[in-house]
Amino acid sequence: MKIWQALRGAFRGWAGILRDGDEWRSNFRLSAAGLITALVIFVLVALVATLVSTMGQSMPQDTIAGAVFAECLGLVAIVVAILLLCLLTRHGSMALLMIVPAIYALAAYVVARSALAAISGSLAGLALLGLGYLLYRLVRTATKLNPIGALVFAILALALLVAMPASLYMLTIPATSSL
Repeated sequence: MKIWQALRGAFRGWAGILRDGDEWRSNFRLSAAGLITALVIFVLVALVATLVSTMGQSMPQDTIAGAVFAECLGLVAIVVAILLLCLLTRHGSMALLMIVPAIYALAAYVVARSALAAISGSLAGLALLGLGYLLYRLVRTATKLNPIGALVFAILALALLVAMPASLYMLTIPATSSL
């Protein structure tokens, strides 16, 4: 039941962030328990999205686990981007305040990307734009950073989100000799 309460709170919190209201913080559990709840929800969403997208295909279990792991790399990328932002802007106390809502935004992104990819693979990029806007609003609302700074953060976070899994994938491909 706590998961449903956490999701309801996340929806209310994100509505507050998008409206630039001050009440959004009270809707998220900004504690270690809230962080763990958000992480569990994210992993469940990533697992369900992976299973739904591979329905009708015979996928080995390790491939599904690898796909969920790849989704979690995106989570690591967003957390690293937030921690770097907090370090560079001296908003260190804001890290947990931004990480918990960002995890819910990333879970929404996974759902939206899967739904859009089911319609057409080329539409999946729209979900990335939506995530960029959510990250921009989160940084603007939580830190009161100027619009240009928040935009730069959102762009760099998305670049890290896209680049991290792609670069790690390239490392797993065996090198071929041209000789």
